[in-house]
Amino acid sequence: MQQNGPKGRFVRFGSFEADLQEGALTKMGSRIHLQEQPFRILALLVERSGQLVTSSKATAVAVCQAQDAVAGDQTISGSRPASGAWARPA
Repeated sequence: MQQNGPKGRFVRFGSFEADLQEGALTKMGSRIHLQEQPFRILALLVERSGQLVTSSKATAVAVCQAQDAVAGDQTISGSRPASGAWARPA
């Protein structure tokens, strides 16, 4: 994983690049549309690369950061089709 820009604004991992400030994800230059909450969880995971992040921690961070957003039924699984990755059971 590679970070560049002010305070690691851009993070590259594999063929993906995340702009943590703008909330944008691209794969090989093409924009991938993620909803806000799945992007926040992705950002949490990339910012803590190599560290254990529990599902309760990820949920707490996503909920705390989304307090001003409209409540909705969004789950971590919303990020699966866009990234092409599937979570492994714990």
